[in-house]
Amino acid sequence: MSKRIKKNEASEEQPNELSLRLPVGFPEDLSDMFLLRLPRACFLFRFRSVAKSWQTRFLKPDFIKKFIFQNTDLWNDPQLLIQRRQKGRSVYSLHSHRSLRLVSGPAQLEKLELGSGNFEVRCGCKGLFCLADGDGSGFSNIVLWNPATTQTKLLPVSNLDQALDGYARMSEVIGFGFDPEKNDYKVVRTVVRFTADEDIEESSEVYSLKIDSWRTIYIRPHDLPDTIHYSVPSESGDGRLFYWWGPLLDFISFDMRSEECEGMRLRYPDASMQRAFSVRSVSLVKGSTVVIFSDRSIDRHEPNELQTWVRLDFEDRMAGWIELSTIKSNKLNMCMHPVGIWKDKRCFLQRYEDGQLVVVDLEKGEVLPIELQIQGDWESFKIFPYTPCEVSLE
Repeated sequence: MSKRIKKNEASEEQPNELSLRLPVGFPEDLSDMFLLRLPRACFLFRFRSVAKSWQTRFLKPDFIKKFIFQNTDLWNDPQLLIQRRQKGRSVYSLHSHRSLRLVSGPAQLEKLELGSGNFEVRCGCKGLFCLADGDGSGFSNIVLWNPATTQTKLLPVSNLDQALDGYARMSEVIGFGFDPEKNDYKVVRTVVRFTADEDIEESSEVYSLKIDSWRTIYIRPHDLPDTIHYSVPSESGDGRLFYWWGPLLDFISFDMRSEECEGMRLRYPDASMQRAFSVRSVSLVKGSTVVIFSDRSIDRHEPNELQTWVRLDFEDRMAGWIELSTIKSNKLNMCMHPVGIWKDKRCFLQRYEDGQLVVVDLEKGEVLPIELQIQGDWESFKIFPYTPCEVSLE
């Protein structure tokens, strides 16, 4: 979401959409040079009145493909933090975003002296990371971590009632992000308890780094999924940051500014009886949600299919899902786990046979000869964009 601008404030960075007009016959390739360099999809919306053709052009799949993949560095972050498990232990390393060259690591998260060897990175935002040691079936210990300063901070005990008497089970989801209006990092925790009769009780709380305390919040019941299946790695986008899969594998996003949830329906690829969903990955690219589906044929002799879809965020207006690419290739049959988008129409997948992280060309459907030598337990990889910061956790 874009930053809110007060009506009485003038902004030099965000031109009035009515103040610009292109001359008739202005070359399309020159306008593309400008439009494709915009950092976020919401800026396209502000320029929709510059030319009549722009009002519909921004939603054309060919233009969207160029916009999402045009820049070499999609996240504008110099590094990637790559987390995985190796023989059950969480390991991380830092790599150059541009070349994937190793910057530091690999190192075990337990070396951070967190008191447990089971911590994993859940979310990342503006140079900080949120770690938790739970599996989602109980209350987790939560730690904030700044790799640049090596500082860690164990968050206070939850304000929520942690008693499980009378409940058959519970589900916990943790998110982390930045509130640009209050200049504050926040952690949000949502707990869903289930009775033996599958009745549901929800409760939520938000932690503020500024005041170092939790605060109970109310999220309307219809904003929450009946069953929170599992959380996914997330990146912050101007306050709207984290997603998890709802009951129908939909998204629920949480806005750190308004502290409200919003549902987002997925666009599903072919889900006929002859094909079986495997896994999916989620990335935020230029403020837009990119999902990669790995759809494997039940017949192992059939080629694997990889589909990439994007949903643009035009301020408060959401465009529909647009297909970026679909590739079907036998070369992908051993790379079944998508991990995330990289750059130049490439993505990360995990190879089934040896657990190696590989790079796939989304146009050609080929595994590229990039020797990463990054191995992990199956389906354990998470990749986060990272820009070092000097934010203190003390």
